[in-house]
Amino acid sequence: MRFLWGFSFVWVISVIGVNGQNLCTNGDFDTFTTLPNNYAQVCYANGWTSPSGICALVVGTGSPDYYNVGGTGGCKPPATWWATVSPHSGTGMEGFAAWYSGNYREYISRQLSSPLIVGQLYTVSFWYTNGVSTIHGYGCNNLGVSFSSAPLTQSGGNPISYVPQLESSAILYSTTWQRLAFLYTPATADQYITIGNFRTNALTSISLLGTGTTGAYYYIDDVSVSPGNSLPVELIAFTAEKKDQHIDLHWTTASEIQNQYFSIERSKDGTSFEAIGRMNGAGNSTTLKEYSFSDEQSWKGINYYRLAQTDIDGTVNYSRIVACRMKGDRNISWNYQEHEHLLKFFFNELYNNRPQVRLYDMTGKIVYASQALSNQNLEISTLEFTSGLYGIAVDSEDEHCSGTFFVSHN
Repeated sequence: MRFLWGFSFVWVISVIGVNGQNLCTNGDFDTFTTLPNNYAQVCYANGWTSPSGICALVVGTGSPDYYNVGGTGGCKPPATWWATVSPHSGTGMEGFAAWYSGNYREYISRQLSSPLIVGQLYTVSFWYTNGVSTIHGYGCNNLGVSFSSAPLTQSGGNPISYVPQLESSAILYSTTWQRLAFLYTPATADQYITIGNFRTNALTSISLLGTGTTGAYYYIDDVSVSPGNSLPVELIAFTAEKKDQHIDLHWTTASEIQNQYFSIERSKDGTSFEAIGRMNGAGNSTTLKEYSFSDEQSWKGINYYRLAQTDIDGTVNYSRIVACRMKGDRNISWNYQEHEHLLKFFFNELYNNRPQVRLYDMTGKIVYASQALSNQNLEISTLEFTSGLYGIAVDSEDEHCSGTFFVSHN
């Protein structure tokens, strides 16, 4: 059994392999006209563009980034501007902002090698990760794929007013590479593909699942649009939800072939997993099967989960990763005393960790970083800060807190 993800008539797939010619040429971003050396050089990867029409940094305008191991500075993985991350394969990858305050968006786009054939089944997929970041800690839903007969255009950094044919309803966030894919049967012979979040902030759900409060930024690699589908097994939902003092996991299969059992695995970092439970599969099934598991021993902070599905012949396949934050009794609090230009942190008497305190400006630049002492309050002067909005991130062994405050010297 191999996992196939889906909903309605559009199927969302994870951890799979698909046969067929890839109509998305240079979907791995490995070939280029010029090696990147600065922000926003999306068009340096052969064939790829930004719907904003620019290939350089223009503040307030959609400006996705190109990365290549042969690049320089923050364009050179793994130490990129926004996170530590290497390409999923080969030498290149691209990155875009899927959710920022003020409805700011970035998209990547290109022409397919040939138009889609009406009525033909295609598997549309790409790999994504948020990387290991101290800047972009949010995940969002609505990562979507739009096909069009002509190139889409973006005004400034605004969301593109176009309804994507394919879209993920789940909030996606992972520090490792994950595959997102869809089964799609086109009704029109479109020839252009555009990837990003086409919804406004009001229609987008977000969750703080990492460190940093600037926004949701995704690295993308190995984009594929290929005829056909070779996967007979469908896992159409997998969710994690906090309920009182535990986390409930739910998943649904539309069909199963030789499915012996599921192992439920949990992780603190999204990389190293341990089994916390097991549920028998249905063997062979062509009807909807629903499964539930309650994690009564979840940690405070972020809990990452995945399913390890084992076939009767012993073959193991893994689902995508989902995450849920479990908040315990608040050990950390703060307030900003504007008239004194002091940001004060308070740690309750039971708190025995030494938290890392970081402050960010709205470009993601760290303006303050320190490790607080156990059971002692912390005061930070903002007299030297320029006026504006700042982000707060406080991390300890078992808790993450975040927020914002505004500095004004008027």
